[in-house]
Amino acid sequence: MPFLHVPEATIYYEVHGEGPPLVLVPGGRGTAEVFRALLPHLTARYTVVLMDRRGFLRSKLLGPQDGDKLASDIDDIHRLIEALEIGPATVFGSSSGAVVTLGLMAAHPESVQTMIAHEPAAVSLLPDDGHWVDFFARMYAVYRESGMPAAYELFREHGFAEVDKQAMKASVNLDDEETRANSTHWFENELRQYTAVQLDTAAIAEHSQKFVAAGGEASAGFPTYEVARLLADKTGTPVLQFPGGHIGYATHPAEFAQVLLRFLDGLSSRDSDKSAPRS
Repeated sequence: MPFLHVPEATIYYEVHGEGPPLVLVPGGRGTAEVFRALLPHLTARYTVVLMDRRGFLRSKLLGPQDGDKLASDIDDIHRLIEALEIGPATVFGSSSGAVVTLGLMAAHPESVQTMIAHEPAAVSLLPDDGHWVDFFARMYAVYRESGMPAAYELFREHGFAEVDKQAMKASVNLDDEETRANSTHWFENELRQYTAVQLDTAAIAEHSQKFVAAGGEASAGFPTYEVARLLADKTGTPVLQFPGGHIGYATHPAEFAQVLLRFLDGLSSRDSDKSAPRS
């Protein structure tokens, strides 16, 4: 299995297909498996890079998770793009993964050709007097006091559209040792931290020509979709609409991939028009 050795961790990754590079950065579950259903629809056209983020599944920490986890995640993606010599790359991140990719574009814009932020979990950006940041702090307290099942139930019921709820419930098997380990890492190191992060929106806006905010059609009005809407407003771009809700890539993989491919085709056509000689 391929691994990239980075400071304090080894990062598991996979490379599939042929064509321009497309890096998929997972959210709170943290593993390459969340995007597995997309692969058959993308690899004929793109070289798709999957990964487990540090601390999840096969990407092992070489000691305790200390310091700024988000900064480490951003550095890991940057190092992976450099090691594979695929920069600048199209980078798609969802939820916590979108927070990472937004940070990547602010810190290392040279690594990014196009960045798609699908429902970023940075709810601190919302103009709601900290309601959603407080919600995730309360969710962490429920996890510590009553356990993961109760915390996940609170998460599903208040944060997501109906189309997501059953799929999310089915995908988290807390009887599985690896799932429990992944969940513990997320609760302890990302749940409160990534939702409360203060993103450098000025740096993101500076590179708005590379950026698109995206969301699931069923998610409008829910917090992570509204973060995407806010970022779209700040950068003067429309929200790219995907089928399904927050995890449409898992519940509607074929349709989700079609939207992604159409969008990327449109970018290729636009770039070709710009580079075509004028008579």
